[in-house]
Amino acid sequence: MKHIFIKIDGVKWKILFKKPTPNDYIGVEEDDIGLCVSEDKKIFVTPDPDMVLGTAMHEVLHASFPQLNEDAIIVGEKALVQLLDKFPKELLQK
Repeated sequence: MKHIFIKIDGVKWKILFKKPTPNDYIGVEEDDIGLCVSEDKKIFVTPDPDMVLGTAMHEVLHASFPQLNEDAIIVGEKALVQLLDKFPKELLQK
């Protein structure tokens, strides 16, 4: 299974690219495509090419801002996906 590590507010988190299951966390539902488990510093992201980036950003937002509700996280996710889609690629070249 593919995974990466990132730091969120100085704390190392593991992002696993696999569909979350009840074995990963009690309460996971069949249609869940992402999951942020704060106590374990783990994020699960279903590796569906059509949704993986948005789902990863969504769950990282949950990890970064646990005080925000789901609606606020969705607004942030949509804005970030739109930004990445429209970002001028030439600005990223060295």
